[in-house]
Amino acid sequence: MDEFVYWNSVRPFFITVEAPSVVVLGEQLGIRVAAFNYQPYEIRADIILEESLDYRFVEVGPMGRVSSYSPKTSGGVHQHLIYIKPHSSFLVPIPVVPTTRGKIKIIITGRTQVAKDQKVIEVEVLADGAQVSLHTSMLLDLRAQSYIIKYLDMNVTEDPIIPYQDIYRRYMFGSPKAWVTVIGDVVGVPAKLNPRIDFTNLGIKYTAKSGELRLFDFAYRLYTLIYLRLTNQLEDSDKQELSKQILEELNRDYVHQMTFYRDGSFVMFDMSYTQSSVWLTAYAARVYFDAQFDDWHNFIYIDPNVIYHSIEYILKRQIIDVRSYDEGSFYEDMTFRNWSSPRLTPVALTAHVLITLVKVTDLGVYGDLGVKISNAKKSAVNFLERRLQTITSPYEIAIATYALMSAGSPDAKFGFNQLESMKRSTEGMIYWSAVEIKPPGLIYQSQRPFIQPRNPQSYESLAVEGTAYALMIYTGFGGIIQDQIVKWLTYMRQYDEGFVTTFDTIVAVQALTDYSFRTHVRSITNMRLEVEASSNPEITTSIGISQNNLTNQQIINIEPNVWGFVSVTAKGAGLAIVQLTTQYNVDQEFQLLQPSVNAFDISVDLKFSGRNKSRVAV
Repeated sequence: MDEFVYWNSVRPFFITVEAPSVVVLGEQLGIRVAAFNYQPYEIRADIILEESLDYRFVEVGPMGRVSSYSPKTSGGVHQHLIYIKPHSSFLVPIPVVPTTRGKIKIIITGRTQVAKDQKVIEVEVLADGAQVSLHTSMLLDLRAQSYIIKYLDMNVTEDPIIPYQDIYRRYMFGSPKAWVTVIGDVVGVPAKLNPRIDFTNLGIKYTAKSGELRLFDFAYRLYTLIYLRLTNQLEDSDKQELSKQILEELNRDYVHQMTFYRDGSFVMFDMSYTQSSVWLTAYAARVYFDAQFDDWHNFIYIDPNVIYHSIEYILKRQIIDVRSYDEGSFYEDMTFRNWSSPRLTPVALTAHVLITLVKVTDLGVYGDLGVKISNAKKSAVNFLERRLQTITSPYEIAIATYALMSAGSPDAKFGFNQLESMKRSTEGMIYWSAVEIKPPGLIYQSQRPFIQPRNPQSYESLAVEGTAYALMIYTGFGGIIQDQIVKWLTYMRQYDEGFVTTFDTIVAVQALTDYSFRTHVRSITNMRLEVEASSNPEITTSIGISQNNLTNQQIINIEPNVWGFVSVTAKGAGLAIVQLTTQYNVDQEFQLLQPSVNAFDISVDLKFSGRNKSRVAV
């Protein structure tokens, strides 16, 4: 080419749109449309809201006034004429109100004499009211029988109207939704790229934006991968590619967690005044040590210095027990020193740290740290052995016994006998808890037992964690009641992928992985399930579970009608977890699912200002 060719890639005219991705049915949303003119002269443009049955245009009155609860609306195509100066832009707000629930598409078109641009906005419209979520989980055990039928109650009636009651209703119209998940084996962790439990959708028990939450994301993915590896489920090419993708996510989680790493320890919150946490630091060192597998050291790198300095910090926090003539020590967490959590008592925290110290014994290659770890383990073991004679909490006995068993202490047998005498039994299930955990409710109708959803109960998280430790203890000592323990843990699931909170989920996954690895039941798993909802009798879903899809989470949506019950018919052999989740919205506070313990009260003060009271200060 003899001469340069000048090429201008700037479009002469285009539009951009901004809108919320989620709204509640009945809410008005403002779509912000920006039209750009990059031509050297003024142009005329039409901003068009395309016609749809899913939304209506909100007509704004004089001086920009509009009614919040009953605005004047209109359907059809709406156009707005604007003039745009050269090399400038023009903002056009378009108010609309959705008319249907679900995912809708709002189409905005910008048109001039020389160009045209169109944008499609996807908005999810939620039902009005506060959401109530119910969960039912059960274990299908087809080892001793080849045919079983279960009935799961959705706790939703066909009609929300209560006769002779005009003040409130059972639920909001159109809000119920339900789905059934089925997965093989007993661990219940799905083999998918992002197995993270989304507690935020349920709005409960989620430590948002904390170091423990970031570590939970890492640990859940890691132990999912370890479970797939131990059970030889990463052999086919698809699962191998999935493992690489999970390892990439682990790298991202590791980077995020490092924002909570301060001077050789981890803090719970990313704030300058937050003190380091012994509990979180020990937890992180244990998880990162488990991530150092030779099979994937080329895909994820955990800095050994992070583990090394974490252990150094933990050893500095050891406190000598001056109340005893024997040598011993315990730990104290300054972050939660004013809390009365059962996980932070001297016995529980010392056992938590001892489990980490036993796991990272190989760090002795770093100079004299191995000697310090050995001395710290000895002191912690002496402390736990002495306190094991007097403690009465089932949770403390379980975690202390597991720590002593991991350290090879002969007193672990005494703790095992203590657990044997403290076990609770209900409906053929065995668990450990300071208070009674009621079994799943049953309602008999037409001689058929309908399993009711599980309601919140006191100290569930501690019961799950303590029972998970007990399962690992009984597995290690060769007990005979592991099946009853696994059945109870399955019943305690509150989410499709997890249990009550974050840490008890991790401990339970580890315990169930150990149980699955030792029992080899997955090798005989071959079953066929038929799922049918009474509200949709013409729809029957048949799914199969075998070794090829053992960890594939199969989801069956209950639609279009959501009420009544779900029947599950299983034939074949093996183990599988079946879970039913039902969600609906209510508009009265007393209809919400009440917590088992009133842990706190919160007052919300709202101040509205601006035109149409569109500015909200909380």
